[in-house]
Amino acid sequence: QGVNVKNIRVVVQWRLSSDLNTLWQRFGRAARDPLLWGLAILLVEARYFD
Repeated sequence: QGVNVKNIRVVVQWRLSSDLNTLWQRFGRAARDPLLWGLAILLVEARYFD
C-alpha cells in the first residue's frame, strides 16, 4: 500500500530499479488524474550506453 498524493505531474527516477514492474509503478504515479498530463524521466549513467 502506497501514499496517495494528488496532482503529481513529474516523476524522476535515478538509476534503473531491479524490477521493471517497480519502475512502471513509480512512473505510473505521475498524472493519476486523466485530465492532467504526466512526465516520467529516467536518469541513467552513461556507462550503460556503451
